[in-house]
Amino acid sequence: MTDKEYKALSIKEFSKAAKVYETDDAGVYKMCKKDYPDVLAELEKEDFYDLLDCGCGTAPMLTLLQKKYPEKHYTGIDLTPEMIEAAKAKHMPGVELVVGDCENLPFPENTFDAVICCQSFHHYPNVQDFFNSVYRVLRPGGRLILRDMTAKTAPVRWFMNHIEMPLINLAGHGDVHVYGTEEVRELSRKAGLVMESGENTNLKAAFEHVLDIAVRNRVPAEDMPKSLIVISDMEIDSCGDRNWTFYRQMVWKFKLHGYRIPNIIFWNVNSRHDVFHADKTRTGVQLVSGQSAAVFRQVMKCVGMDPVKAMEKVINSERYAAIAVA
Repeated sequence: MTDKEYKALSIKEFSKAAKVYETDDAGVYKMCKKDYPDVLAELEKEDFYDLLDCGCGTAPMLTLLQKKYPEKHYTGIDLTPEMIEAAKAKHMPGVELVVGDCENLPFPENTFDAVICCQSFHHYPNVQDFFNSVYRVLRPGGRLILRDMTAKTAPVRWFMNHIEMPLINLAGHGDVHVYGTEEVRELSRKAGLVMESGENTNLKAAFEHVLDIAVRNRVPAEDMPKSLIVISDMEIDSCGDRNWTFYRQMVWKFKLHGYRIPNIIFWNVNSRHDVFHADKTRTGVQLVSGQSAAVFRQVMKCVGMDPVKAMEKVINSERYAAIAVA
């Protein structure tokens, strides 16, 4: 099938579904409700004002959000006009609803603080275009929350994509493809986004935890930690994007509460030589490698120092006294 045919099939499918999408007769579409609590929980972690719901349907997710956060602004986009008309019939204040293609979002750059997409992604023929478009409309430090069907093993995904999907298409559904975690990670990387998961080190969450404890307990600025030491295999989320947007956001948050953000010490204990989460433009970041007791002592002695002074302290230590520059 062509891209145009897939999209036409989705419009036909959801034009019919719009009438029953949020009723007890929704059938298979009821499964979407399972995602709502998880998306709400993720959004509780974010300081957002402008939110975009991609593939919003009749706007059940926006309905929940508008009730919970009525002061915020929401936009929903869906390819099917009937879905948008059903959503508009709710007359929700602060909610804008648009008929459009999620592979080519019709919004200016840096428009949204958060983008959500629930059980819509597997209907997109050109998923890289979707990720690229999301990156464009997200503001620095913004977040995409993606919930969609998948399968953990490649053989099961192969069966779904090559056997199940064609049969579903014959039945009138516009499903295109299901993706594995690594495929989504690569799509995100190509767009300039960094995929978060429960398996990797999430630096943004670590900084937020430190700040939350400090604020709740009214910790004096002089008692705040001077460094955040990340002992890791260097598979670190929220740190690989080309703008380091999460760090700028955290610097602002710490300053807002009268604190200075701890500097970061990346301690690579996995002998990785192909992953570096800092370069010469990232002030306040130290890179350390090795697993010996000597390295541990050096790290502890350099806590709170800027990277240049830390490097000079190590080079001028007794360990390297025998080395001379000719």
